[in-house]
Amino acid sequence: VTSDQQPWWSSFISGQEARYQLELRSRPAELATYERGLLSMLFPKPQSQTIALTKLAKVYKRKAQAFTRPLKQHMLERGFYDPQRQRFGKTLGAISVLCLLFSAIGIISSLIAGGTSGAWPIIFLALGLLLIAIVAWFLWLLYSRLSERGEQEARRWQAFSNYLTSISQGGQPVTSPTRFAQYLAYATSFGLLKGWLSAFQSQQRLLVPPWFRPLATALDEDDTTFLDMLIYTSMMNERSSSSGGSSGGGGGAAGGGSSGAG
Repeated sequence: VTSDQQPWWSSFISGQEARYQLELRSRPAELATYERGLLSMLFPKPQSQTIALTKLAKVYKRKAQAFTRPLKQHMLERGFYDPQRQRFGKTLGAISVLCLLFSAIGIISSLIAGGTSGAWPIIFLALGLLLIAIVAWFLWLLYSRLSERGEQEARRWQAFSNYLTSISQGGQPVTSPTRFAQYLAYATSFGLLKGWLSAFQSQQRLLVPPWFRPLATALDEDDTTFLDMLIYTSMMNERSSSSGGSSGGGGGAAGGGSSGAG
């Protein structure tokens, strides 16, 4: 999404009130479908070249399919999903829904019939279907649709997440200041932004990445305004999570971070 010489967005702070924005600086020609979907979601009109950081969660929750659908298709084309396992997962979902529906019909019918002796078999049957629906629903949630290649890729990313978590928690030393910007996007997407910031800041190894640029109206130094932006983003994600919008907030922040880090 980015070029080593010219990142396509930068961050801003303006005025007395902190207002952070993503700016579209260029639109690369060679983009994957899901990358184009992400750009069209954040910048739907040619004249709209900026988006406020506070709006990312709302925009993502409303238009996420413009990004997630082509991303899933891309993963399917790369062999990360097993079509047979996907079909079986859909079957489990269908069984859960049908059993729940028939269970509801049975319970309602038994209530209408009242306390007659003929209603008891219906109640037991309905409760049995309800139990099957619950079991099928849990299996549907836990059943992996990934192929063997997808499972291997997932393990690689889990190991990478564990590595970043270890650094964020102080279990691994910070070897280079450049690591901060290099892995900032990934740390953000894994929900490690606050710990990632603290780990580098505590060891005086926080290096402001080149894609961050404060406006001329900002009175603070680059590193101060950059820290303010990260703290603000972390607080915004926490508020979004506590209000039930964690996926949207995290997705927005992760999307912005990944573009800048390249």
